[in-house]
Amino acid sequence: MDRRTFLKRLGLGAAAAAVVLPAADSLLVEPRWIDVTRHNVPFGNWPAARRPLNVVQLSDIHSGPYMGRDNIADAVALCNRLKPDLVALTGDFVHRGLGHIGPCAHELSKLTAPLGAFAVLGNHDHWEGAAAVADALSDAGITMLTNRNVDIGHNVFVAGLDDEWTGRPDERAAFAGVIENAATIVLAHSPRSVARVAHRNCLLLSGHTHGGQVDVKIIPRNRLPLLQGWKYIKGWYTEDRARMYVNRGIGMVGLPIRFLCRPEISVFHCGAPGDISGDGTP
Repeated sequence: MDRRTFLKRLGLGAAAAAVVLPAADSLLVEPRWIDVTRHNVPFGNWPAARRPLNVVQLSDIHSGPYMGRDNIADAVALCNRLKPDLVALTGDFVHRGLGHIGPCAHELSKLTAPLGAFAVLGNHDHWEGAAAVADALSDAGITMLTNRNVDIGHNVFVAGLDDEWTGRPDERAAFAGVIENAATIVLAHSPRSVARVAHRNCLLLSGHTHGGQVDVKIIPRNRLPLLQGWKYIKGWYTEDRARMYVNRGIGMVGLPIRFLCRPEISVFHCGAPGDISGDGTP
């Protein structure tokens, strides 16, 4: 083989690798390579009697063709290894059929957290059947927070809002009985719910966007299909008094791919400023 032929074949091989390797990564590697992100979240109004809490967020499971029972079981096992005090489940449990909620709920019933697991519904849950999804999760021991809240002790509250797009979010009902200026963790599937709680000193945990699933810098994520014009894509945002985290989720819709946008389980260490080192917000 002469030098010219060698270089030509080398160039063709490199070009093929440039196509095949990212494709293999986006289809076979990243979709199952969960990224555990950790965040310190001090609350100035955290009650002195309440020790810091580890809150683990699991979002956008999309149980269905792209996310099988074994995949959900692996995510639940990872959540349990993180030793959560409570688990926040922020919607979109099913994808393409209510038949997928049974296996999903069964695996989620294995979550272990002393204060319990709490959930709100997402747009896909409403499309497939909100009541059936909520019933299956409740039967699995998960507390549904559709426009309601619970006091988890020492006046720390967890509140939930129905989906902004397909549900009927009711802020008044969601915060009924919440003590003024209480330390509050809010669950809402859509990041756009932040407009409802911006006046509150709270931590809002949301999902929905999947971080775009593909994060190629030359393509702004708010120009990707279904995210056109979106202000909140992934990570931390602050609106007035509210701090919000947009989780990338673990499931997929559209195409079963992720590229430079790994699925995510997030951990929030919440407590008084003197007990929390650093701040996870921008």
